[in-house]
Amino acid sequence: MNVALTTALKAATKILPTQNPLTNFIHHNPLHSFEGLDFRVGVESAARLTGARAWCTAAFYRDAYRVGRILDRDVDDVIRREVEPQPLRMPGLTMCRREVLRLLMLAPETGVHEPEASAWILREQLYEKELPVGLDRQSEERLRLAGRPVHVLKALWSACTAVASHDADETPVSKRLAVPVLASLDMDLDGAVEPTLVRWALAYLDVGQAVWSMPDRENGFFACTLGLLDTWGTRLRPGGVWLREEARRLREEKVDGAASVVESLEDIGVDRSDVEAFVVDTLLRMPGFGGMFERLDKRKDLAPTDSVPPAKLIDFLAVRLLLERAAVRGALEKLSTEVGSKPLLKVLQQFETTRADSHASFRRIAPFFHVALSLGITADAIEHASTAELAQLHAVSREASGNTTRWLWQLAYERRYRMELLDGLTLHHAHTVPAKDPHTQLIMCIDDREESFRRHLEEVDPGYETFGYAGFYNVAIRFQGLGETSTRALCPGAMKPTHAMRELPVSRGETSASSAGSPFAPQGADSGLVRSALENMVGWVALAPMAYRLLFPEWSGKNRRGRRKPPTKLTLLRTDDGETAFGLPLGYTEEEMAKLVGEALTSMGFDHDFAPLVVACGHGSHNVNNPHAAGYNCGACAGGNGGPNARAFAAMCNRPGVRKLLAAQGIHIPESTHFLGAVHETAGDIVELFDVDEVPETHRKQLDRLRADLLETSRRDAHERCRKFMSAPLDITEADSLDHVIGRTEDLAQARPEYNHVTNSSCIVGRRTATRGLFLDRRAFLVSYDPTSDPKSEKLSALLASVGPVGAGINLEYFFSFVDNDVYGAGTKLPQNVVGLLSVMNGSASDLRTGLVEQMIEIHEPMRLLLIIEATPETAQAAVAPHPGLVDLVENRWVLVATLDPDDGTIHFLHPTGFEKHEVESADLPAFQRSRDIIQNRRSCVRPARVTTLTREVAP
Repeated sequence: MNVALTTALKAATKILPTQNPLTNFIHHNPLHSFEGLDFRVGVESAARLTGARAWCTAAFYRDAYRVGRILDRDVDDVIRREVEPQPLRMPGLTMCRREVLRLLMLAPETGVHEPEASAWILREQLYEKELPVGLDRQSEERLRLAGRPVHVLKALWSACTAVASHDADETPVSKRLAVPVLASLDMDLDGAVEPTLVRWALAYLDVGQAVWSMPDRENGFFACTLGLLDTWGTRLRPGGVWLREEARRLREEKVDGAASVVESLEDIGVDRSDVEAFVVDTLLRMPGFGGMFERLDKRKDLAPTDSVPPAKLIDFLAVRLLLERAAVRGALEKLSTEVGSKPLLKVLQQFETTRADSHASFRRIAPFFHVALSLGITADAIEHASTAELAQLHAVSREASGNTTRWLWQLAYERRYRMELLDGLTLHHAHTVPAKDPHTQLIMCIDDREESFRRHLEEVDPGYETFGYAGFYNVAIRFQGLGETSTRALCPGAMKPTHAMRELPVSRGETSASSAGSPFAPQGADSGLVRSALENMVGWVALAPMAYRLLFPEWSGKNRRGRRKPPTKLTLLRTDDGETAFGLPLGYTEEEMAKLVGEALTSMGFDHDFAPLVVACGHGSHNVNNPHAAGYNCGACAGGNGGPNARAFAAMCNRPGVRKLLAAQGIHIPESTHFLGAVHETAGDIVELFDVDEVPETHRKQLDRLRADLLETSRRDAHERCRKFMSAPLDITEADSLDHVIGRTEDLAQARPEYNHVTNSSCIVGRRTATRGLFLDRRAFLVSYDPTSDPKSEKLSALLASVGPVGAGINLEYFFSFVDNDVYGAGTKLPQNVVGLLSVMNGSASDLRTGLVEQMIEIHEPMRLLLIIEATPETAQAAVAPHPGLVDLVENRWVLVATLDPDDGTIHFLHPTGFEKHEVESADLPAFQRSRDIIQNRRSCVRPARVTTLTREVAP
């Protein structure tokens, strides 16, 4: 049993969510453990285990088809590639399988795709007198020839009932104890145990929110809970006496959580062959708590404080099974049933009854009925059909009511976007114009939210040249801001900080200063009585600014941004080899700086032709009343603000010693080039510049121009974003747009301060010339890479190993949170509360909610990431090959891959059968003078278009 339990726990940990605590919330693929499987197989396998929906509803896809988001040619191409053309001989009808599936995909909304919906339709007798509108013309003719619709429909239902009602219900049945308890005792076991389990688990995992700590937490959850059970008045509850005595025995015999689980499995009577299914199904009942126990066990450093108790998943399971056994015994005691030493499952068998499940009957008959209805198969044809014909009709019915047609819809949905983007890139190739002699260059995060900002900045003045690089700039640090008592890691979640860095105040007389920084720590009296009196007086005074913030969020936001922050500096240079902070070296040596700067510049292909002013811009997001705030910040900084990383990177580039070492690497930065750090707040669309007092006098005019152009860019970018917010009218001005987005960040009642990565769908790795002047609607991660400076593709391989999994993780979390927000997402944020400083729950008691809330995904288009690499197919494959995780993502199609030839701009797309040259489907690439003209009066996603101010005309 111990071996079986170990195997079961390993299986469960692969499926449980691996979401970090809120302060380190990082986007990830919730089905990461299935990436070794083909995408469709993995998604549908996970759906069977978790009870989730595998794909979007049929209604979602049909709505997309109705509005032209999916076209007929998308459906036709997908069916041609995915469906074999063999004939199907069904009752009274012979059709090609491709034709059958296409007809079923486009059939009217009769419930064929939704068994539960079809059962409701039949119960309400919506088709009692007439055939559904929109049936295939030939299908409708066959049915009308059979008689009056009212008689045809009733006869067809009766015929389908006769041949379909004896099929086994394929709905998976959970193996956990609650299922037989419900069937035998009509008892909600989950409702009996989970309120108590939730309270105990929350009190135990709390890392600083609660005033009182749970006693004996240092001993682990199981031992801690046994202490409560031994003293707490559980004897007043059904089964409470047994539970208290059992807890006392377990304490006296020093039984640990694992041994207790083994005892519980034997007491319940779980067969050894069912242990894995039983354990997995039990833990998946509350995956949020199970996942948090497992995550804190492996990564305590992710918690916001150091007060993390020992978190063992086996302990959580042990406590749950104890509570379940006690509840069942209490219910049996009420029935005067002796349990003794008999397994609980054996005792429950004597109460089993055969219950008619009318809903299960509908689930079996309805798909069969609606397939017959959609294909125009009559009752007479079914009654006289051969066994082989009925078998084929059954097979088609399973496909239509299952995942096959939805999978085809998903492929068609993805194809439409892919064709429009690849067409746009192909046609744009002839119009591209690189930035000539740029006066200012900006490095920005690869984040899709920066696509529009970069485009607008280049529209404001084509003399700007922009690059995309991971927002932590290779500066993997544990950072402590000025006035902050805690630290945080500013580097990708898969990495651990290598260095420490602090932000310090600039003393009077120092020349190194900054226009940015964290506010000073509040100063006050240390005396408890004095502090208490001051707090009471200040509390009343604080009502005025709070009311101001609530009633006038836009003004409040602008005032906050207008305050001058104290000058600060970073502990950048490591002068003493022994100097450490937070267990890490404090600062960098110049040799370390030169190494990381050199790697970053050469990776981007930005190791020559430096402009006089170069800005390294990180990004973050400021908003209030948002538990998932970390998810809005930089993914490359593990949900942190990338400003400190960018500021440190710029400062490193300005050091003469670092430039001397870079020159030895072949990277020559002119003395006339000055680097400036910055951060882009993507929610309020404001760029903040660091260390402006260090900008030389020779660059002051350029600095003034930069400030003015950044403000204009912010207005334009905010205007483009506002079309996604229903609170902003479509005719809003650019100036008012900036005020509007700033106000959203300060509004305590705002559930959607920023839509974050919503509608993300592609990642383009290549030179800016391929996308400069191309409107991509804030949907693309833009990663700078120059194939001409990478003959062995080593830089490309390293880039893909980092941006591939990061982009896929962001994309797939949005994908699955949209497909089934109840299972993979977090539901609406409106009733949620932060608990334990770790996660959120609905109301005061629920499972911990994982994934993304509805307000982050409600306008998303669920598609796999399209990774476009500026390389030949052979080069791209060679670059991916050294990285097994990336190979899984690509070969199993969790991301879709296309290549853009560096020489002629031809594109090849990787189909399951191999690379195929992309043939332009539509030669129409709309051209507009400004981005604003492209989005005018449009809230929905917009296809790629050309901005004429940044491109050149080509003679027809």
